[in-house]
Amino acid sequence: MKVGWMLLAATLAACTEGEGQLDVSEVHVATFPAFAATGPLQSLMAQPQSVDTVIYVDLRSELSTLGDLGSPSMTVTKNEVSGTAVANLQHFAVTIAARDGTIAEKPLSDVDVPPNSTSVELPLLISTGELLDYLKEGSVALHLYATGTLPTQPITLTHTLDAHVAVAVHKSLL
Repeated sequence: MKVGWMLLAATLAACTEGEGQLDVSEVHVATFPAFAATGPLQSLMAQPQSVDTVIYVDLRSELSTLGDLGSPSMTVTKNEVSGTAVANLQHFAVTIAARDGTIAEKPLSDVDVPPNSTSVELPLLISTGELLDYLKEGSVALHLYATGTLPTQPITLTHTLDAHVAVAVHKSLL
């Protein structure tokens, strides 16, 4: 019986448990091209128009550190666009795709913008697990679509993605 307890104690001593954590904050400035007016400018400017741009996010190196310890989980604490030009928008949408094409493009967010806003929260249309799969893969393309009463000069918005990533660690030291 003593040998059994000693073996159990040795086994427990050779294991470690805990949690790895990482807070991620990605801020990207997105410049949308000027609205290209054709025809009578006044009538076009009164109608909602759409422009788009792409930003790239690469968290692979940060996430691989935790991925080596176990299966990470993620909680998104902020996903928004902000800037004075948000006040001109009526609708904002985002798609996500792996930059190298290994994971297909999917809708990430799609939201109506409240009037006179300077920022808008972008609720996720995919699970945080799916978002994490994209981010672990490597560089991702976020395709941003803005619709509203747009000026004839480029507009600049700031996209912020804040997340908390955690992984439960259950590793043997032997």
